[in-house]
Amino acid sequence: MSRPRQPATHGFLGGRVELVRPASGHRPGLDAALLQAGVPAGARGLAVEFGCGTGAVALSLAARCPELSLLGLDLDEMAIAEAEAARGLAANAAFAGRVRFLRADVTDAALAERLAPERPSLVLANPPFYLHETASPSPDARRRLAHQAKREPLRDWIAAAARLLRKGGRLVLIHRADRLADILRHLAPRFGGVAVLPFHPREGEAASRVLVAASLAGRAPLKLLAGRVLHLPDGGWTAEIDEVLRGRADFALV
Repeated sequence: MSRPRQPATHGFLGGRVELVRPASGHRPGLDAALLQAGVPAGARGLAVEFGCGTGAVALSLAARCPELSLLGLDLDEMAIAEAEAARGLAANAAFAGRVRFLRADVTDAALAERLAPERPSLVLANPPFYLHETASPSPDARRRLAHQAKREPLRDWIAAAARLLRKGGRLVLIHRADRLADILRHLAPRFGGVAVLPFHPREGEAASRVLVAASLAGRAPLKLLAGRVLHLPDGGWTAEIDEVLRGRADFALV
């Protein structure tokens, strides 16, 4: 009798986490690493990740934050299966017990009721970057699902976070820097205490990504933090970003 075929895996966060390599669709990379780094190692309570994909952010946070429980949500059934497979890997055994994955539409108005009585203190999100009509569609259906949306994902995902979070809870999201005005506009009705951390590909170049944190019903003024540079002139990572990618440093936005 032949043995069951083992899934192909790859290391993430400097090898602190082992992920199942997806056969197709979106593969976690820099955006996932930056998003998880918005949370300090001492974070506690329940964190919910919108659009968890194959589990990179949720598992990374479980590895770094020993007092944090994680719930990953995604509409892609295959991604949830891959995340569950990663959760069962021996390399993740020390922290996987604090992680769950669930197939769900994060924009479903009944989601909070479905998850009750749990109310997270933290929501993390990497919304699709594009609308269908504004970008050429990928031939990969799963990649299209991860990167493109039929409706404005920023508006819908931010509203979903507001419905789900406990009072005073925090939302952390990563997105394209050129969408910052839209992010702030959609946050304004329900969120305050906004902190914006820009990332610049190289010294002197315009920011390409922003990491944004906000508090539900917060009142503190907006903070525009000093931007971080991703790459050295030779293309390598800057020292700070290299530490983040290895899971040895964070930006502590919450």
